[in-house]
Amino acid sequence: MIIDRPSGLVTLEVMSRMRELIEIVPGASLHLIAVSTKSEGLAGPASFAIEIESSARYTIVRVSGDVDLASAPRLRQSLSELGSGVAVVVIDLSGVTFMDSSGLSVLLSMREQLLAPDESTQLRLVISQSALTRLFDVTGLNDIFEIFSTCDQAVGLG
Repeated sequence: MIIDRPSGLVTLEVMSRMRELIEIVPGASLHLIAVSTKSEGLAGPASFAIEIESSARYTIVRVSGDVDLASAPRLRQSLSELGSGVAVVVIDLSGVTFMDSSGLSVLLSMREQLLAPDESTQLRLVISQSALTRLFDVTGLNDIFEIFSTCDQAVGLG
Protein backbone atom coordinates (compact mmCIF):
# COMPACT_ATOMS: atom_id res chain seq x y z
CA MET A 1 0.00 0.00 0.00
CA ILE A 2 1.42 3.39 -0.94
CA ILE A 3 -0.06 6.57 0.46
CA ASP A 4 1.30 9.81 -0.95
CA ARG A 5 -0.55 12.74 0.57
CA PRO A 6 0.15 16.43 0.00
CA SER A 7 0.57 16.96 3.74
CA GLY A 8 3.02 14.06 3.88
CA LEU A 9 1.21 12.56 6.87
CA VAL A 10 -0.66 9.36 7.53
CA THR A 11 -3.34 9.76 10.17
CA LEU A 12 -3.60 7.73 13.33
CA GLU A 13 -6.89 6.32 12.05
CA VAL A 14 -5.17 4.92 8.94
CA MET A 15 -2.34 3.41 11.02
CA SER A 16 -4.82 1.79 13.46
CA ARG A 17 -6.84 0.32 10.61
CA MET A 18 -3.68 -1.11 9.06
CA ARG A 19 -2.72 -2.73 12.38
CA GLU A 20 -6.14 -4.41 12.47
CA LEU A 21 -5.50 -5.85 9.02
CA ILE A 22 -2.10 -7.19 10.09
CA GLU A 23 -3.63 -8.99 13.06
CA ILE A 24 -6.05 -10.86 10.77
CA VAL A 25 -3.21 -12.78 9.09
CA PRO A 26 -0.69 -14.25 11.56
CA GLY A 27 2.89 -13.55 10.58
CA ALA A 28 1.89 -10.91 8.03
CA SER A 29 3.65 -7.59 7.83
CA LEU A 30 2.71 -4.33 6.22
CA HIS A 31 4.85 -1.99 4.16
CA LEU A 32 3.74 1.60 3.90
CA ILE A 33 5.43 4.57 2.33
CA ALA A 34 4.09 7.26 4.60
CA VAL A 35 5.91 10.30 3.29
CA SER A 36 7.41 10.82 -0.11
CA THR A 37 8.08 14.39 -0.96
CA LYS A 38 10.52 16.81 -2.47
CA SER A 39 11.17 19.81 -0.29
CA GLU A 40 13.44 22.80 -0.29
CA GLY A 41 16.01 21.96 2.39
CA LEU A 42 18.41 24.41 4.00
CA ALA A 43 21.10 23.61 1.42
CA GLY A 44 18.75 23.50 -1.59
CA PRO A 45 16.36 20.92 -2.99
CA ALA A 46 16.39 17.73 -0.97
CA SER A 47 14.52 14.48 -0.93
CA PHE A 48 12.92 13.20 2.25
CA ALA A 49 10.96 9.99 2.70
CA ILE A 50 9.58 7.81 5.46
CA GLU A 51 8.61 4.17 4.93
CA ILE A 52 6.82 2.28 7.70
CA GLU A 53 6.83 -1.50 8.00
CA SER A 54 4.66 -2.97 10.71
CA SER A 55 4.19 -6.44 12.14
CA ALA A 56 2.57 -7.68 15.33
CA ARG A 57 5.93 -7.59 17.14
CA TYR A 58 7.70 -4.51 15.77
CA THR A 59 7.45 -1.40 13.65
CA ILE A 60 10.32 -0.27 11.45
CA VAL A 61 10.40 3.37 10.35
CA ARG A 62 12.87 3.84 7.49
CA VAL A 63 13.93 7.46 7.06
CA SER A 64 15.89 8.69 4.06
CA GLY A 65 17.16 12.02 2.81
CA ASP A 66 17.85 15.15 4.84
CA VAL A 67 16.35 15.44 8.33
CA ASP A 68 16.52 19.17 8.96
CA LEU A 69 14.39 22.12 9.95
CA ALA A 70 12.22 21.66 6.86
CA SER A 71 11.54 17.92 7.23
CA ALA A 72 11.67 17.40 11.01
CA PRO A 73 8.01 18.43 11.58
CA ARG A 74 6.83 15.74 9.14
CA LEU A 75 9.03 13.16 10.86
CA ARG A 76 7.72 14.23 14.28
CA GLN A 77 4.11 13.94 13.13
CA SER A 78 4.62 10.52 11.52
CA LEU A 79 6.35 9.14 14.62
CA SER A 80 3.76 10.55 17.01
CA GLU A 81 0.98 8.78 15.10
CA LEU A 82 2.56 5.32 15.29
CA GLY A 83 0.55 4.34 18.32
CA SER A 84 1.49 1.67 20.79
CA GLY A 85 1.04 -2.06 21.00
CA VAL A 86 4.33 -3.28 19.59
CA ALA A 87 7.32 -4.42 21.62
CA VAL A 88 9.92 -2.60 19.50
CA VAL A 89 10.01 0.53 17.35
CA VAL A 90 13.07 0.65 15.10
CA ILE A 91 13.97 3.92 13.39
CA ASP A 92 16.27 3.05 10.48
CA LEU A 93 18.43 6.07 9.74
CA SER A 94 20.75 4.28 7.28
CA GLY A 95 19.26 6.29 4.39
CA VAL A 96 19.68 9.66 6.10
CA THR A 97 22.19 11.88 4.30
CA PHE A 98 22.09 14.80 6.75
CA MET A 99 20.66 15.46 10.21
CA ASP A 100 20.68 18.64 12.26
CA SER A 101 19.57 19.41 15.82
CA SER A 102 15.90 19.50 14.83
CA GLY A 103 16.15 15.84 13.77
CA LEU A 104 17.89 14.94 17.03
CA SER A 105 15.11 16.73 18.91
CA VAL A 106 12.47 14.60 17.18
CA LEU A 107 14.29 11.39 18.16
CA LEU A 108 14.67 12.54 21.77
CA SER A 109 10.95 13.41 21.93
CA MET A 110 10.03 9.96 20.64
CA ARG A 111 12.29 8.41 23.26
CA GLU A 112 10.57 10.44 26.00
CA GLN A 113 7.15 9.39 24.71
CA LEU A 114 8.10 5.69 24.80
CA LEU A 115 9.67 5.99 28.27
CA ALA A 116 6.36 7.15 29.75
CA PRO A 117 5.22 4.97 32.68
CA ASP A 118 2.31 3.48 30.71
CA GLU A 119 4.48 2.50 27.70
CA SER A 120 6.56 -0.66 27.37
CA THR A 121 7.82 -0.19 23.81
CA GLN A 122 11.57 -0.20 23.19
CA LEU A 123 13.07 2.36 20.81
CA ARG A 124 16.07 1.28 18.73
CA LEU A 125 17.99 3.17 16.05
CA VAL A 126 19.82 1.82 13.01
CA ILE A 127 22.77 3.95 11.98
CA SER A 128 25.21 2.89 9.28
CA GLN A 129 26.48 6.24 7.96
CA SER A 130 29.78 7.36 9.48
CA ALA A 131 28.67 11.02 9.56
CA LEU A 132 25.59 10.11 11.60
CA THR A 133 27.62 7.85 13.88
CA ARG A 134 29.95 10.77 14.53
CA LEU A 135 27.00 13.10 15.25
CA PHE A 136 25.67 10.70 17.89
CA ASP A 137 29.18 10.24 19.36
CA VAL A 138 29.89 13.98 19.59
CA THR A 139 26.51 14.78 21.15
CA GLY A 140 26.69 11.85 23.58
CA LEU A 141 23.41 10.45 22.27
CA ASN A 142 25.07 7.12 21.55
CA ASP A 143 24.91 6.56 25.33
CA ILE A 144 21.17 7.33 25.44
CA PHE A 145 19.86 5.35 22.46
CA GLU A 146 20.17 1.66 21.61
CA ILE A 147 22.03 1.82 18.29
CA PHE A 148 22.44 -1.04 15.82
CA SER A 149 24.12 -1.29 12.42
CA THR A 150 21.30 -3.27 10.71
CA CYS A 151 17.53 -3.60 11.02
CA ASP A 152 17.85 -7.37 11.50
CA GLN A 153 20.03 -6.79 14.56
CA ALA A 154 17.64 -4.15 15.90
CA VAL A 155 14.57 -6.40 15.71
CA GLY A 156 16.54 -9.38 17.05
CA LEU A 157 16.80 -11.39 13.85
CA GLY A 158 20.53 -11.10 13.30
